[in-house]
Amino acid sequence: MPHGFLLRCRPSEGIREITVGEGGRRADQAGCTALTAGQLDPALVLARHLEGRPLESPEDPAVVAVWDGRTRRLELVRDRTGLHPLFYSEISGGVVTGPDARAILAEPDVSGELGTP
Repeated sequence: MPHGFLLRCRPSEGIREITVGEGGRRADQAGCTALTAGQLDPALVLARHLEGRPLESPEDPAVVAVWDGRTRRLELVRDRTGLHPLFYSEISGGVVTGPDARAILAEPDVSGELGTP
């Protein structure tokens, strides 16, 4: 089980799978999902998102992923301190993301080659 969370999604299909590991939390409401690793409460993040307020980089050590199933949009942010990393890899028609690079590299659709955004 990865540290924090591992999110696999393809925007055309939605979320394929979410694994929440030690230090990770999840909140779901109104077709949206918020995932956090660190000190941030996912329910508060989700409430802010549903109010239409933009996702901001948290001051507390945390990484955040918000999947909006209504608009099929994924938002990712990490804390301003940089204490929690946030990794992602593009896969065929989607993305795998989370704070644990080892979990992402273990995905069968991830090549393991370095690239630049």
